[in-house]
Amino acid sequence: MTLLDLTRSPSSTTTWVPVCNRLELEPLWGEAALVGGVQLALFLLPDGRVFAVSNLDPATGAAVLSRGIVGSRNVDGVQRATIASPLHKDVFDLETGRCYTSESLHLATWSVRESDGVIEVAQRTALVAASHGTSDDDGRRAVAALVDAVRTANPAIDVLDSFVDVQQPDVPETLGTLQPDRPAVVVPLLLSAGYHVHVDLAEAAAEAERPVRVTGALGPDPRLATVLARRLHEAGLGEGDRIVL
Repeated sequence: MTLLDLTRSPSSTTTWVPVCNRLELEPLWGEAALVGGVQLALFLLPDGRVFAVSNLDPATGAAVLSRGIVGSRNVDGVQRATIASPLHKDVFDLETGRCYTSESLHLATWSVRESDGVIEVAQRTALVAASHGTSDDDGRRAVAALVDAVRTANPAIDVLDSFVDVQQPDVPETLGTLQPDRPAVVVPLLLSAGYHVHVDLAEAAAEAERPVRVTGALGPDPRLATVLARRLHEAGLGEGDRIVL
């Protein structure tokens, strides 16, 4: 499981958001909806099942999936409900988001339930990327590139920038921008767990007016040590030098 997976699966504390009445949906026709600031496309199948997926085309980011073509595909002897993008005709599984025409693409999906005739979707958890913060321009660009890569990997997830020191906004301020009761997961973009993870971020999560989880830091990890050693040698580290981290 990756950090992105933490934002996808409903838990016992899932917030369900009413979207529309079942009677407002027409079989095989998509309906666009805005849930928690995210564009969704809802589809009612002739057999009564309702699916919710991102309205954003994974290949282009265009909000067009609600105008896609509903179909089916035989996968290992099982008929799977699908949606074909109206742009590049990529075909996605309505339940899992798997792309059958391009392995590099994936369509974000939402859990759906019906309550007294009202279609509800599970509100997605916001991902708060909490880096240390720096006044160095190169460092700022490096962190921004990492966070942007996460956004690109799944545009349907709200990925928010925050910092524990030096830069703004800090984590409490970022959490405060979310809609009431919307859950969040804070990912410390730090090389190891220390005061910021165990105290600063833990306190921010405890004081937030919403369910907030804090994941582990990115390190320590042997790969980080390997990169550090390589960078030190590239910088001209000598046998008699001492390293201060």
